[in-house]
Amino acid sequence: MVLAAHGLAADARYLYTAARLVSAKGLHLIIEAFGRSHLPKRGYHYLLAGVGPLEESLKRQAGSLLGKSIHFLGFQQPSENLALIAHADLFVLPSIYEPHGIVVHESLAAGTPVLASDVCGAAYDLVTPGLSGELFRSGDVADLTLKLERVVGDPGQADALRATSRAEFERWFAEYSPILVTERAVDRLLASRPGSSKA
Repeated sequence: MVLAAHGLAADARYLYTAARLVSAKGLHLIIEAFGRSHLPKRGYHYLLAGVGPLEESLKRQAGSLLGKSIHFLGFQQPSENLALIAHADLFVLPSIYEPHGIVVHESLAAGTPVLASDVCGAAYDLVTPGLSGELFRSGDVADLTLKLERVVGDPGQADALRATSRAEFERWFAEYSPILVTERAVDRLLASRPGSSKA
């Protein structure tokens, strides 16, 4: 299992981010918020997968939590990344610039709620507060800490969100998926052609 490969217990509770370690992703915000919260003392771990120029500075920021409650996993293959998403209690996307963010779709499809900044494009479509996660004000560590504790501070709340996150994704997919939207558009075009039995 991918957790065992990193020396992590399968029965622990995890927050997870997969992102390039660059300033636009706002990773310093989640490291600070996680450290401020009561979550490390309650046994939560924050896992960060990815590589990039900020790796060393982010590790320094993690301080005494590095290797204990905050773990840098490096680059993960797509299959490993999806396994980590599926196992996590929460996927965190703290970006200060994120036009879309396909990981929001991937996380909710796996039944994992998402805590995202309010600049993440995909989050506006998919993250429904109280049902599939929460949004926080981009760049606001205090708001991120508050929302982090709101979502996973109560394990029962976290488990309830897992139960509804997949359903929220399926609701969105049924209405807005590019695959289905394109199929419907093609059907309408074909139906309007002269000589069509549907015209």
